[in-house]
Amino acid sequence: MANCFEPLTEKKVKEIAADYFKALRIATPGYSIKREYIIQMGSDERRADIVFLRNGKLVAIAECKETGRVKNGNKQLHSYLCATDTYLGIFANDDSPNKWTFWENHRHNNFVKISRKTFENYVYNHDKAIKDREKKIKAEIQREIDAEIRERVRKNTDIDAIRQDETDRIKRKIIENIDKTAIVNSVRSQ
Repeated sequence: MANCFEPLTEKKVKEIAADYFKALRIATPGYSIKREYIIQMGSDERRADIVFLRNGKLVAIAECKETGRVKNGNKQLHSYLCATDTYLGIFANDDSPNKWTFWENHRHNNFVKISRKTFENYVYNHDKAIKDREKKIKAEIQREIDAEIRERVRKNTDIDAIRQDETDRIKRKIIENIDKTAIVNSVRSQ
């Protein structure tokens, strides 16, 4: 544990985070760890401190800062999660994983804090978690499509109602004109 008077450097926090990932990797075969992993963000390249991969695909990203430093750390992690569409993230700025912030990426810049236990369950059950996530995403996309269809139908219904109102107005005008013409013709014939 760190002495409360001596903050841990970012380098030391990175070592602790890497050790944490190594322990997860031992418990779950097929995983690897990379440090200073390059992430493409538009035309820029950034480096995530540590990433956790399974079969070469990103599972989690850890952003590390010196003890107590929070400024921009979570935002930086969130930008990496968005750029890579990675499901899990850790913001580490302490020597204890129990004091870290664990994140779940719900896409569209929507992040939810999760517990360490939940994070580890996702890692241990990665394949199931990915399938569940894909189901959630498909359901979300379907809801968005359904909402768009409902909106278009509503707009078309509004257009149909306007057309019907205009058609009815024109019919009334024609009938009025026919009636006026009939009256005029009737008066002329007398």
